[in-house]
Amino acid sequence: MLERDDGNGRDHTVIGELLAIAQDNGVGVADAQTVNIDDAGLDGRTALDDTATHLERVAVIEDKDVIILDDMISSGESMLDVARELKRRKARRVFCISTFGMFTNGLESFDKAYEEGLIYKVITTNCTYQRPDLFERPWYVSCD
Repeated sequence: MLERDDGNGRDHTVIGELLAIAQDNGVGVADAQTVNIDDAGLDGRTALDDTATHLERVAVIEDKDVIILDDMISSGESMLDVARELKRRKARRVFCISTFGMFTNGLESFDKAYEEGLIYKVITTNCTYQRPDLFERPWYVSCD
């Protein structure tokens, strides 16, 4: 276990080889802290260059399983951009976790990301409508 200060007065604890990336400074960061896993609060609305710069602050990404947390997946573009950057930095597996999986632009971008090895699983709750073809995807997991 490694403890460190992120420079903003917050200590983070790494348990095993798991890292949480919160798309914004909302619920995702609080969830990561609740289960005592390291987190790097990313703003999914920023440019990818900003995301890459922000990831420089994270101790080590290589060979870690990474959870990207967000409250909602709309198009999924920002989440997949973060996943792409994490894989470039040699993350082991990338899990995308969200409360509401809307997938407003369809599922093709996630299909492609899965085929390219950018994402391992996408997990959303059943708190909103889930299109039937979502359950056919090997990358998708629904939870209560």
